[in-house]
Amino acid sequence: ILMASIYLTMQGQEAEKSLSGKITAEGGIKADAVFLNFLKTDAPGATSTFIPGGSLGGFADISFTELISLKPEVNINFKQTEFGWENNKGKLKSLGIEVPIYVVFNWKFRNRHMISYGLGPYTEFCYHALWERDGRKVDLLAIDRSGNPMIQDTQSGLATFLSYEFSNGIGLNIAYRICAYNI
Repeated sequence: ILMASIYLTMQGQEAEKSLSGKITAEGGIKADAVFLNFLKTDAPGATSTFIPGGSLGGFADISFTELISLKPEVNINFKQTEFGWENNKGKLKSLGIEVPIYVVFNWKFRNRHMISYGLGPYTEFCYHALWERDGRKVDLLAIDRSGNPMIQDTQSGLATFLSYEFSNGIGLNIAYRICAYNI
């Protein structure tokens, strides 16, 4: 299954600290609205519908030059989507931790505003995953008769974001993450 998540973010940054020479680091907290969708599945006729979720986390921004930085994040997220077939739809809900690591390209303006674009790998560690339908809940991480869970508790993929940061350190982002999700 190919899974995509869209993140709308608001973040705030702390003051910059010089690590050595020209390398500087700053960090902050962020909150996201998360929208999950399955783009392609092995199941014929299966559909997926966006349902809002959320994420809260922190990040560091390590600047090597004015144009290039490294931005690791750690986010606790709650994702959900309506998933299933014509007469067998339910809500898929998951709780986990995501760790994206972006290489970021920054464009600063004279008024201290900035546009950033980041791209890099991410890994998600899923701690709780349920499929709910008609009051019935199925634990997707439970071991089934074959000795395996219905979904893997770790997924990896590609993450990207576009951000606009104001001179006061508040930023607005849109991010996209895509991975192969074993379900």
